[in-house]
Amino acid sequence: MNNNKGFTTIELILAIAIAGIIMGAVGTYLTFNLKGFNATKSVIDIQYEGQLAMNQLTAIAKESKGIEAIEDQAGNSSIDSPDVVINPSMIIFHQEDPIEGTIEYEITYDPSTQELTCTITPDGGASSSYIMASRIEQLRVAPTNNIDFEYTKSIQIFMDMLDGDAKMSLQSQVKFRNYEK
Repeated sequence: MNNNKGFTTIELILAIAIAGIIMGAVGTYLTFNLKGFNATKSVIDIQYEGQLAMNQLTAIAKESKGIEAIEDQAGNSSIDSPDVVINPSMIIFHQEDPIEGTIEYEITYDPSTQELTCTITPDGGASSSYIMASRIEQLRVAPTNNIDFEYTKSIQIFMDMLDGDAKMSLQSQVKFRNYEK
């Protein structure tokens, strides 16, 4: 009697084929879920970053005296324009602080890097800068009085965010609490 314990070549080939089919199905499932996770993560990331930037921008504007200066990408002043300024290169707000005095907030937007930057300069002090957001596809600012930015008591801010296939639009209307003209 022949008692050979082991597998035949056909049994090994069948076992490898079955294992390959199972691994292919598991791999496809994991790849599909990983793509969904990455897409959701991109949406969540731009939602968080966009909302954080909009909150910071509205907080600065809300406590300011109004817009002191606004320029388009060509460097032209748009302070006396009633039109929407698309992708302003610079917006300047001033706030009064009982300790620091006048604080200037210069918000700059660079479409080539898609970054929104804030530079804070206290009266007579050293300035500091930080990036408020990146991945901003478009920034628009409009006066609500339909006359100009100089004498408006509130503004509308529109921000479009883009990261791959993830897109988001934000909008806020801000009234200047400490408006002075």
